[in-house]
Amino acid sequence: MADLSCQIAAGRRQTSLINEEITKVEAEMSQRITEIGGITDFQALSTDQMATDKLDLNVSGEIFRGGRRSTLCVRKGSVLASLFCGRFDGAVIRDSSNRIFLPAYPPSFRWLVEQLRHYELGDIDVIALPAPKQTDLSYKYWVDALLYDPSASQASNEDANTTASAANGSSSNSAVRLSTELTATLKRIEEAKTAELARLEAVKPLLKTGNADDDQLVSIDVLGSSVTVTNAAAKSVGAEDSMFYGRFTRYDPSTDCGLDCVRRIADIAVRAHQERRATTSADVMGAMGDVVPSLFRRGLDVFGIDADRHLGPTDGLLTSQHLHNMNQWGQKWKDPSPPTLPTDVGEATQRGVGRWLDFLDAVKDHSPLIILMRAKDSGELFAMVVAGKIDVSGPTQTMPSTPCFSYKLEGTADCPYIGGFPYIGGFSSSGFSFLAGIEEKTETKDLTNAPSRLSCLLAAAGMNIGIPQGGVPPKAAMDTLLNRCQGWSTDAMEPEEWAGWQRPTACDDFFRPVSGLGFHFELHEMEVYSVA
Repeated sequence: MADLSCQIAAGRRQTSLINEEITKVEAEMSQRITEIGGITDFQALSTDQMATDKLDLNVSGEIFRGGRRSTLCVRKGSVLASLFCGRFDGAVIRDSSNRIFLPAYPPSFRWLVEQLRHYELGDIDVIALPAPKQTDLSYKYWVDALLYDPSASQASNEDANTTASAANGSSSNSAVRLSTELTATLKRIEEAKTAELARLEAVKPLLKTGNADDDQLVSIDVLGSSVTVTNAAAKSVGAEDSMFYGRFTRYDPSTDCGLDCVRRIADIAVRAHQERRATTSADVMGAMGDVVPSLFRRGLDVFGIDADRHLGPTDGLLTSQHLHNMNQWGQKWKDPSPPTLPTDVGEATQRGVGRWLDFLDAVKDHSPLIILMRAKDSGELFAMVVAGKIDVSGPTQTMPSTPCFSYKLEGTADCPYIGGFPYIGGFSSSGFSFLAGIEEKTETKDLTNAPSRLSCLLAAAGMNIGIPQGGVPPKAAMDTLLNRCQGWSTDAMEPEEWAGWQRPTACDDFFRPVSGLGFHFELHEMEVYSVA
């Protein structure tokens, strides 16, 4: 009897702990919901109410009339379902016609609502953004943000807990089983609380801030349509004296930049504001979508966003997209790893295909370096990232400990292959460069006539720059032009996507050209950028 009494007392203590934890969690959740303007004692709407209740929305200036609440809430646990379940109807921003304002990119929201309706009707089981839109941030950001469900990752944990509970249920010791179940219950409560707090944190940027001025809506007319943002979002790009803010508040409230272009530019600011951070080149590049680049640049300039800074100068070879691509490709390489490139490297240190001595003067004391090379007859664009300094002062060739990494940034319509092609080991000495001196050139293997040797000025991973030009008498290294290259890769070093590229090979099929022109090609343009 004494043992039974102890067990009962222990059970009551554990039950009390559960009740205390539930009370604590309820209080914490009520406080958080109240802080962001929600109703704490909200009664969930019935299925019939959800199906018949229709909402008028103002989505960044585009009006969506009669949206079914049931459709918007069909993905249970999502940010969108939480926002429109009714709990936050009094906390959302509304326009002058009392329509709920949502700061999303309108085409992405329209696509999402259509998919949600199909999902609600059972026509589809999965809502997945099409591949062409996966790199379009104006689509991807909003679809991901509105469908975000922090509890989804806990499904596997719940399955595991259910299995464990079933196993424990077969135990003959009821006290042990009860203790295990209570522990599992506490864990599930904590996980559910964490998920709900994350969900509320994701909903918060879509609600009123509590500052009436920040929550005020400002619009610009675009060929008869409106693009609308909050005052706070408009001020987030350079404050109240910025061109961006002025376009919505002080200047002529209209523009002819094109509706989708303006929507995308506004969305750049809105997305950054949602995450409480400054806009980046990645934001700008990812927002262009299928807008004509020249029109997008013009729109950026009209709204005071520096197109050259974020997309690269129109008269330069290097763009922010190139930098982004090189960083992405470089993540796969180890020992050595390429340096991480910033989204903006400023003006070129040197432009033009010049002599070796001029090149050395331009790059002296600069590192890391990016060397951009445009092929003369094909227009293909190549890059070499030199991790250290190129410092040549003596007459003879040198082999500094300078890792180099080669990339093909742009192909052609017939030869669209791009990517990085670092060579590790063997022929190129682990990717380190060989440099000509002031007078003496260095040498590499001539892949058009192996095993013959070929003089050059800079021999590095995948690219040999300054090889001889037919019919031109040899000169001292300092006076030799860097206008001819030898570019190569191997099976092991080139991207998998290049496997279908049929081209000639050299040295028992070991080496392959990286240009559609062959192993040797002339350069039409060259630019050098200092990364530091």
